[in-house]
Amino acid sequence: MHDPKWLASHIGTLEDGIRIIDQYCWCLTVSGSGDNWQVWGGDQAILTADSREVVDAFLYGMALAYSVLPEKYAAQLREELDLD
Repeated sequence: MHDPKWLASHIGTLEDGIRIIDQYCWCLTVSGSGDNWQVWGGDQAILTADSREVVDAFLYGMALAYSVLPEKYAAQLREELDLD
């Protein structure tokens, strides 16, 4: 990513973003190197990419989406996922 300053100021580090996402039971991990990267949700690959930049953009986007979810709906989603 060329300039993640705005995202870093709203989400934090990429690890902070993954923590935001994992509040909704995604259990994310990232694996790969070179031009072969995967994002895993538990034991299911949810993204395959040819660069780490694509993976980072995906994770920041997902974290941003969850971070702006109004608390009313976030609570309802966590309840439906049996996380509260």
